[in-house]
Order: sequence, then C-alpha cells, then structure tokens
Amino acid sequence: MALDRQKPRNIRVFDYREPTHEIGGLYLANTQCLTNRSFLQMLDIFVVNNSFALETKDGIEVPRDESLIQKGIYYAKAPSDEKIKITQEESSYRCYLRESGTTSEGSSKSRTHSFKEAVRARDNACIISGAQVPQDYDGDLWYGGFEAAHVFPLAFRDDWEAHKLGQVWVKARETEKNATINSVENGLLLTSGVHSLFDTYAVSINPEDYRVMCFLPPAQQWAGRRLDQSFIDHPLRPSDALLSWHYRQAILTNVKSVGQTLEDTDMTLETDLATALKEGLNVGWVEFQLAQRLALHHPESALHSVS
Repeated sequence: MALDRQKPRNIRVFDYREPTHEIGGLYLANTQCLTNRSFLQMLDIFVVNNSFALETKDGIEVPRDESLIQKGIYYAKAPSDEKIKITQEESSYRCYLRESGTTSEGSSKSRTHSFKEAVRARDNACIISGAQVPQDYDGDLWYGGFEAAHVFPLAFRDDWEAHKLGQVWVKARETEKNATINSVENGLLLTSGVHSLFDTYAVSINPEDYRVMCFLPPAQQWAGRRLDQSFIDHPLRPSDALLSWHYRQAILTNVKSVGQTLEDTDMTLETDLATALKEGLNVGWVEFQLAQRLALHHPESALHSVS
C-alpha cells in the first residue's frame, strides 16, 4: 500500500497564479517547533524561481523570521506574476533494513556487525525518541528492539564509494580519512519502529537546531524534540552535512508538490525483485529499485545541497 503524503497536511501552499495548483505542503504536528524561516527554507529546496514570496490567504506576506508558522492555506507568489517552477529532483528511495548486520556475504556482515557495535557503544538511547536502552537482570544493556540505522542508505554503497562521500560527509578523523558507509558517523541508534519511520522519511532531524521534524502522524509524538546534548556534542556523531542530506530527502518526499508516492513495505536488500512483482508491488517502484542496485542513480544534487 502506498503512503499518502498529502492527505494529512494541515499546511498547504498553492501557486498564486494558479490557485488550484498545490505546489507543496506539510503535516505540522507541533505548532511550537517550526519557524517561518525554516518553512520557507523547505520551500527553497524545490521551488526553483530566483525569488518568491509566501502569502496567507488574506494576502499578508510571511516574513523570513523566527515567528512560528501557522497551519492554514498559503500562496507562493513569484516576481513578475510568473508561474512557480518546481524542481524535477526526487528523493532517493531507501529500503528498510530490519537489522544492520543481516547481509548474506560474510565480509559485509562482519563490517555491518562492527557498525552496529560502534553505534551501540556511542548511543545508549534511541536518538529520535529518547527511549533508553533497558538493562537485563544482570545489569547489562539489552538492545532488543533497538537497531543501528544508516543515515545514508547501505543500499547506495556504490554511490558512497564512487563519490568519496566518506570525505564529504564524515568529519574525516585522522584515523579514517575516507570513512566507509559503515562508519559509526553514518549511524544512529533507533528503536525498530522509529527506524522504519526514519527510512521512509516520515521523520528526520533538522540540522540547524537538532530538533526532530515529523512529516506524518505516526511520528507526531516526537515532533519538536531536541536531541540530547550529549549526542550533539559527541565527536563521532553524524555530521550536520550528512543529517542535511536526510532532511533534504524528507522534504522532497513529503513537502514537495503532492508528496512522493513510496510503497509501504519492509522490503530488504535480500528480497528478490521478481518475487516482489509477483506479490503485486508497483512495477515502477520495482524498476526504480533495480536501477538503484545497478548504481544508475547518483546523488550528485545532494553533493551540492550540503556543501
């Protein structure tokens, strides 16, 4: 079943020149967590006009300030009364991996197991929800229900290596100048439920204020939550540039136009695509997955967006 990104919206933005054309929108779960400036920056990601103004339905321009954005109908107005133009850029679809370290190849499994252990050693709670890892009867941490999630998807390992993203997005410690995709700095500890929401871009992290941004109702309970300061200050956490990449994908998925249709599935990298077709998954979606695995999809635009 496809996730409907448009239906829950309580902020809708239309083209001033074509008032029935919805160019974007947002499900705002917490009215105390998003400023006018931050919302306009979201629109900047996919509106390609050199400049535009955002107005309320009463014709009042929304300033780029720290006032809180309000739910309602808005109109984007381009200069010289031209149409609002939207980028063709789409978000990078990602598979939800039930647990890091489950790959079939021995060497890959070893690397992802090390990734999982490193993320666990750094984090003792779900980074987004704040849920603490419990202790067992012996006082040891029990990680049942917690998973090490990749910020940049493991499925795009070829892109990571081809574009040397370990140099671009990781802090490049002296011991790891070109970090692998399984660097701890590409990981977050999340509960399994939050991991699924993170991988489907229903939830992300605003790298400007380190607050959780929720884009769909299932994630609304964490909207506006600020990450723990100990994580923010940790030298081995994911860089702001890497968090920005995921945040951008979430905006392209949820805020741009009517929202990007993504299939609601927990398909893993080991799933056979032919089987997926037999089970009735969207053919276009399966073809796109195949393109991803053949390394035909490259995040060049993302490289520019986080510089």
